[in-house]
Amino acid sequence: MTKTLKLFIVSSVLLFTAFFSLGSKTINLVRADDDGSWGPWVDTSSCVPNASCGTTTGTKSQQRTCVDGDGECECKLAHRECDKGCPTVTNWTAHKCSPEYKYESEDGKCHKKNHDPQSPLETFTIPSFNYIKSEDPNKCHRPTGSSLAVPSWAEDDFNKDNPEHRDEVDINCHDVPAESQTQNVTCSVRLVACDVDCVFHWGSCSKSCGGGTQEVIIDTPSSGNGKECPSEPQSCNTFNCEQACPEDCGYEGGTVDDGNGGQKECPATNSCSTKRWCFEDEESSTGYIARAIPLNENPTEGKPWESGKMINKYCAYAAEEQCPTQCGQQASEVNDGKGGKKQCAATKECEISGTPSPTPTVTPTVTPVPTATPTESPVGGGDNGGSNPGAPVCNDAKPGTPSNLRVTRISSTQVRLDWDHASDPHTSYVVAYGPSIGNYPWGSPNVGNSNSYTVNSLTPGAQYCFYVRAQNNCMPGDKSNEVCINVGSTVKILGVTDNYNPLVDGIRESYGGDILGATTELMATAEVVYSQNKLPSGNTLASGQSISIPRLGVNQPIYNPARIGDDYTVGHQEVLHTTIDGSSVYYGHNGYDVFGGLYKTNIGDQVVTNNNGVDAGYQVTEKLFVHKSQVDSIKTSGDQIVLVTCSFTQPDYRIVIKASLTK
Repeated sequence: MTKTLKLFIVSSVLLFTAFFSLGSKTINLVRADDDGSWGPWVDTSSCVPNASCGTTTGTKSQQRTCVDGDGECECKLAHRECDKGCPTVTNWTAHKCSPEYKYESEDGKCHKKNHDPQSPLETFTIPSFNYIKSEDPNKCHRPTGSSLAVPSWAEDDFNKDNPEHRDEVDINCHDVPAESQTQNVTCSVRLVACDVDCVFHWGSCSKSCGGGTQEVIIDTPSSGNGKECPSEPQSCNTFNCEQACPEDCGYEGGTVDDGNGGQKECPATNSCSTKRWCFEDEESSTGYIARAIPLNENPTEGKPWESGKMINKYCAYAAEEQCPTQCGQQASEVNDGKGGKKQCAATKECEISGTPSPTPTVTPTVTPVPTATPTESPVGGGDNGGSNPGAPVCNDAKPGTPSNLRVTRISSTQVRLDWDHASDPHTSYVVAYGPSIGNYPWGSPNVGNSNSYTVNSLTPGAQYCFYVRAQNNCMPGDKSNEVCINVGSTVKILGVTDNYNPLVDGIRESYGGDILGATTELMATAEVVYSQNKLPSGNTLASGQSISIPRLGVNQPIYNPARIGDDYTVGHQEVLHTTIDGSSVYYGHNGYDVFGGLYKTNIGDQVVTNNNGVDAGYQVTEKLFVHKSQVDSIKTSGDQIVLVTCSFTQPDYRIVIKASLTK
C-alpha cells in the first residue's frame, strides 16, 4: 500500500523584527511606510526585586510612544495581530498499490524492483477538513476517519498523518499601526542589608593549664541585624597545672592536681621522727620489708632503704642482674636483687680472625622493629652489661596489617608517609626504612597511633625504601606494603659534615639507634656492643675540655659531635657535649670506662668539668631511669648539667643524672 500526503495549514507568512506582548494576541512588529519615529523608553513601574535584602536584580516595565511623522501612517514600526485558531487540512490524498509495490510521488506510479511501474489501483482524496476546539482550550481535535468516509485501506495512513489533537495556530493575521509599545527590562536594586550571623571559631589555648586565653577567629562577619562576633578572647584551661607529690617527712598522703583538671593520689611519706630500714621478710620478692625505726638507731641486722617513701612495705631494690658473658668484659659488680652487689669475673679476650680490609663492610645491628617484650618488665636496675632475662612472653593480641602505604615528597630531605589504619587492636605504629627493599637499618619503634609520619634527615636524591607495621603493646603485627623513592639512584647515603670519615659508609648501621625524623636527637641514640675494630664516628676532640666523676674513676676528654645528616653519632670511648633546648648535655656510651657506671652515682657525688684549665664543680641532685620518649621532657635550670647514657640491658631506657653547680 502506498500513499501521497499533502498537508496545507491555513496561516500567514509573518515578517517581524522584534516581539512585544499586547493583550492576548500575538503581535509581530513590521515596518510601515511613513516617516514617524518612536520616542524614548520611559519607566512605568519601579524595580520589582527578586530577593528581599541586599543588592539584587529585578524587573521593571517601560513604555514608548509614537512621534508622528509627515506620512499618512503613524510610525515606521507597526505590529501584526493574529487570532489563535484550529488549522484546516486540504487535499489529503492516499494511493493504493498492489502488494510489494510502493507508490512514488515523482511519477505518480507504483514501483517494484525488476518490474515495470503500475498505476495506483485506487486513489482517495479529502478536499479539506477542519480541526475543532476540544476540551483542552489550547488543543484542536480532528474528525474521525469514518466521518470523512476514509476507506479501510487508508485508515492507518490517515491516523498517522493527521494526529488526533493539534496545537492552535495563528489565523486571521493583520497589521495594526502602533501608537505605543511596552517592554519589561532587567534592573538592579539595593535593599536593606541581609541579616547574617557571625560565623567564628576559637583559636588554640595559650596555656595547657593554669588559665590561658583563646582568640576569636572570624570565618564570616555579621551583617544587618545578625548575631555579632565576640570582641574579646575567652578563658581556657583554667584548671591548675600538675603538682608534684610532697616528699617531706610527715606527709599523711592525699591528692594533688594532676594537670588535666583532675586529681592524682600521693602516698604518705615516712614519719619525721623515724627512718626506713629494711629487715628480712620471707614474703617479700626481694627478701626484705621496710619498717620505721627511730632516727638515732642503727640496727645490727638489715640495711637502709635507699628508695621509696612508704614504711611497712617491701623494699624496692633493683632487680637482680646477670653477670656479662660476652668476651672482652672486665671484672665488675651488678645488682644482686636485694639492695646489694655481687661480683662478676672478667671474661676471656675476644678473638679476631682475619685481617681487616681498608674499607670494612658494616652489617646493620639495630633494627627499628621491636620484638615482643613481656607485658610487665622492670623499669629500674643497674646497667653495665649482662645477658637479658629468659625468653619473653607476650599475651597481647596480634594487631592487623596497615595497607596502602604512600610516600609524599616534602623537600629534598623530607618525605611524609601515609597509610590506611590497621584493624584493631593496635597501640602504636613502627616505621622502618633503608637503602633497599629488605634492608631496613633505620626507623622508629613508636611513632604514635596516627596514620601519618614525617621522615627527616634524608640524603637528597638517594634511594630509600619504607614500610610500617602496627604494634599492640608488646605484640608486633605484619609489615605493610613496601614503597621506594628515587629507585635506581646511585647516590650514597652519607653524612654531610667537614669531619666526615670516608670509612664511615654505613655508620648508621654501625652505631644503630633510632635515627629517624624529628625524634633524632643526641639523647635518643642507643648503642650496640662495640668491638675493637669500630669505625670512627667523625667527631672531633674539643680542645682543652674534659669531664670527671671521681666516684666512678671517670676522667674523659670531650668531643664535639659531628652529624650524619641531622643526626648525632657517638663513638667508642667518646663523651659528647652539646646543648639541647637550653640544657647542657654530656652523652657517653655505656662502656665500662666511660658512662657505663652512671647508675652507681649517689646524690651528692661530685662531677667536675674543665674548660681550658678552669674547673666547674657540680653535685649530683637527681637520678632518673626513664623511657627514651620521656628524655625530651626533662627540664634543667641554668646552673645544671645533664649526664646521659643508654641502658645496656634495656636499650629503650636512659640513665639520666642531673647535677647542680656548687655554690
